[in-house]
Amino acid sequence: MRYSIVLALLLVVNTTNVFGQRDEFGFQAGAMNYQGELSEYLNYQSPSFTAGAFFRQNWNEAVSTRYSFAIGQIRESDTAEDDLFAQQRNHSFNNTIVEVAIQAEYNFFHFRNPTQPQLWTPYIFGGIAGFKMSPEASSPNYSLYQIALPFGVGMKFVAGENWNIGLDFGARKTFTDFLDDVEVRQGRDPRYYEGNPYDRDWYFSTNITVSYTIYTKPCPRFYKF
Repeated sequence: MRYSIVLALLLVVNTTNVFGQRDEFGFQAGAMNYQGELSEYLNYQSPSFTAGAFFRQNWNEAVSTRYSFAIGQIRESDTAEDDLFAQQRNHSFNNTIVEVAIQAEYNFFHFRNPTQPQLWTPYIFGGIAGFKMSPEASSPNYSLYQIALPFGVGMKFVAGENWNIGLDFGARKTFTDFLDDVEVRQGRDPRYYEGNPYDRDWYFSTNITVSYTIYTKPCPRFYKF
């Protein structure tokens, strides 16, 4: 059994050496949306701007790790809803989200294969994120620091020897019901501001990405000994 593990590790190291690590530095910009008490379904009619930066480690042509920082805003208003209950509540919110995340990406095609050039690939991603929200409430009764589970899909394209462009869509599963600041406080009717504790809020991000690739060439095998 131990010999099989050693052999597998040697294969991974050998694949990494042949591939050579490619690191990427990039920027992203797009739109951020929300789903919760004020919007039962994902609403594209009131998107807000989001922007950020990321660092991507490409371990091989299929698997990458991405570290990102982003800031954006979500907003919604009951006046945009046809629901009489929402109109009676007459609530609106603006919430700034600052997020840091680490995600694993899987490319379906061997992107930038040195022997068989591949100019684009679809990919999927998933990971974990921490975020701080800044609602308009002056003294909220809930924590502003939260955890989310990001996951989604994307496509990226070769735009030059070192440049890449891409498009991705990601959902953030949160563990809070207060992205929209719907909570019972003094002066608020609990019939309208008591959210469903079993239905957590979500936020979504759609981005265009631009990145620059830095190649790290592996040492030739005959120089190792």
